[in-house]
Formats: sequence, C-alpha cells, structure tokens
Amino acid sequence: MLKVKNLTTIFKTDKNTVTAVDDISFDVPENSTIGLVGESGSGKSVTALSILQLLSSNGKTTKGKVLWKGKDLLASPEKSLQSIRGKEIGLIFQNPLAALNPVFTIGNQLTETIRLHNPELSNLNALEKAEILLTEVNIPDAKKRLNDYPHQFSLGMCQRIMIAITIAMNPKLLIADEPTASLDVTIQAQILHLLNELKVKNKMSIFLISHDLGVIAQHCDYVLIMYLGKIVESGTPIDIFKSPQHPYTQALINSIPNPDPSIKKETTLLTGDIPSPLNIPTGCRFHTRCPKAFDTCKLKEPIFQNHLESSKTSKVACHLFENNLK
Repeated sequence: MLKVKNLTTIFKTDKNTVTAVDDISFDVPENSTIGLVGESGSGKSVTALSILQLLSSNGKTTKGKVLWKGKDLLASPEKSLQSIRGKEIGLIFQNPLAALNPVFTIGNQLTETIRLHNPELSNLNALEKAEILLTEVNIPDAKKRLNDYPHQFSLGMCQRIMIAITIAMNPKLLIADEPTASLDVTIQAQILHLLNELKVKNKMSIFLISHDLGVIAQHCDYVLIMYLGKIVESGTPIDIFKSPQHPYTQALINSIPNPDPSIKKETTLLTGDIPSPLNIPTGCRFHTRCPKAFDTCKLKEPIFQNHLESSKTSKVACHLFENNLK
C-alpha cells in the first residue's frame, strides 16, 4: 500500500543544513500495523510529516520516493496531495490540544473535515455523521457534546476526538504519531484498543510511531528501530524482542523493567545522549554510545541488510555482523 524508498529530509537553518531523516526505506502493507521506535530526536515525527509533505517552510525532502498505491507523493502537486490527506491517509498528531482549535466547537471541527471532502453534504447531514463518529470513538452523549469546546474535554477525550476527525473519511492508512503520549496507562490501553477496533472495522493499515516498546510489542506486525535519522534494525516483534541484533535495540529491550525481582537479566547501559543532528558522528552514528564499538565503526557506515543468523524477516545495520562477530 505504502512504499517509502530512500527517503531523505533536511532542514535549513541560518548557518547549517540538518539531515533529520537519512536514506530510509520501508513498506506498509494492507491491513497491517507497522511500528516505528526511537528516542526523541531520532526523526520519527519528521518521517510522518515527510510522507504527507507537511514539513515546515525550512524543511524539504531531497531524495527518495513515497509511493502511495504506486503514485509518488513527493512528486505530486499540492492539489493532488490535498485530496489524499485525510481522505486516503489520515494523521493523528501526538498533542491533541495543539491540533484542535480552541475557539471552535468539536461539532464545527468535525463537520468542516467532513464537508471539505464531501461538499455536497448539507450541514445537518454532516452533523449527523459527526455524531456517529463521536459515538464510534466512545464519547458519551455524543449529540450534546458536539456543542462543546476542546477545553471541556479531558486529554484522553481530546485524543478520541482527533481520532474521530482522522477517520471521518475512512482512510486506508492511519499514521498515528505518539497517539498515547501524556496519557495515563488506563487511557493508553483504551486508545490503542480503539485503534485496533477501527483498523479491523475500516480495513485500514496503521503506521504507529512510539517510544513505548510495550505498545509496539503488543500491537505491531512489523517493527522499525530508528536512531539519529537512520533505521538500524527491522523485524517482526518476535525478531526484535526475542532476538535483538543491533546493540542499540538490545539496550532498548534491556531498559524495560521486569516486574519480577527474582529474575535477573543482562543490562546494557548507554552513556551520553543521542548526538545532535548538527554534528552526526562519522561511520556508524551509534558508535559514540555503543559498548561493542570497534575501529571500523568510527570510519565506515554499516550496510542495512539481512543477517544470516537472524530470521528471514529481520534486517540490521551493524559491523558486528559484517565481520561475523557477536
């Protein structure tokens, strides 16, 4: 359904050019959930915005293709993109309070989206559809609450409203950028359960961006691990969580706390923070924090490829495997 090939996105500042996403490729098949994991600043949100060409004025995709049903979105005119955004590909932002307009009612914002893609609908019919959408995302007393403003809802309710707006046109791909950020655990579970229900009901795919490994493990069919603009490992949840190959993935998995204190496990401590995109390390960009780094890592960028000892669905970019080392 969606094919991203060699996508590179840069941002120009007064003094520098920052490469936020660097030559990444992945697929999102039909009726699947693909997860993208990484630390803050790794380029996850920029990847989502690049797909729909919603970058800020100083941002630009300089390389690659984003194929939606065979059509390159990066080469499409703005008018063509407008017909795809929302109607075919929906995007849930990580901060619903920032995405919703505080001076318009929820009903107004829902009907605006509905009528934008269906101008032939009357306002009354659009309101009826808006009520149905709020009911689908489990907003109690939906008809009455159409007249309320965003500040009259909890953060979890606002996220449900954002989902309702996003699925208003029944898109075939839903890009969810940290959809459970800032929500407590109970509300997170409700939101994720809702997304899974909508995925099955509407026969759509989900591109789920998160830094929560537990969420990714439970809800994704395939996982991409991102570090400083690069995808360093990919595989099924079993590949990633049972047999992680890349030292960065291993460190992420080992950072998950175990509720059973009697079980001891190996821990990998990473020193320092993720480097700035303004000063990307040479060679493997993870070598400055990698406990297994050796001289080649500082000089040569690893190739992203299948590893013989991993499953056929797993890929990794690491010199350890190029040199047949563990």
